Amino acid sequence: MPTYKLTYFDVRGRGEIIRLVFAQAGVEYEDDRIVGSTWDSIKGDRKRFPMGCVPVLDVDGMVMIQSMAIARHLSKKYGLAGKDEKEMAVVDMMSDLCTDMLNEMFDLMFEKDEKRKEEMTTKFLKKSDTYMEAFTRCLQKNGDGTGYLIGDTVTLADLALFNLLEQLAAKYADMMTKNPPMQEFLDRMKKEPKVSAWLEKRPKGEMDI
Repeated sequence: MPTYKLTYFDVRGRGEIIRLVFAQAGVEYEDDRIVGSTWDSIKGDRKRFPMGCVPVLDVDGMVMIQSMAIARHLSKKYGLAGKDEKEMAVVDMMSDLCTDMLNEMFDLMFEKDEKRKEEMTTKFLKKSDTYMEAFTRCLQKNGDGTGYLIGDTVTLADLALFNLLEQLAAKYADMMTKNPPMQEFLDRMKKEPKVSAWLEKRPKGEMDI
């Protein structure tokens, strides 16, 4: 069994999808959380942080970067990437859509110029309908729409959508109210045994982003 060390800030952000994959896979890892001003003193270490950013995953001395590359690697290794080529394609598509929407949300959150932020907010909220429709269509095509995005077990796509919706719900509650299937999906995923166990042990003082 490989030894894993995940390094990321003490927030959900781009590292949470990796933590969720570990949780669903039932795999132990070191959850190394950067707090306070520590980052300023270590970010220049290119051996630990090849691109000067996080998350990074140390796998027995090999350093992996890029959150979704890490999540995909782990998902393939631990059976969360889909059972056949069709499922794998859907998992990849939905996971990438989740990443795209999450990236847009982060860009908006960290924008400093107020006028630019207002314009970005309008664009984001309008485009969010398209994202939500795509997620809902995918969900409803799989059986009766009350299960997973693809297949009959949790995949990376479900974890990515859960991660996205959880972060959206904390900042754009109206978006969830407008999309009952997504709120229902979020509620179902919270009850998945391994996800629920992670939510119970996840640090309660961490920031939402």
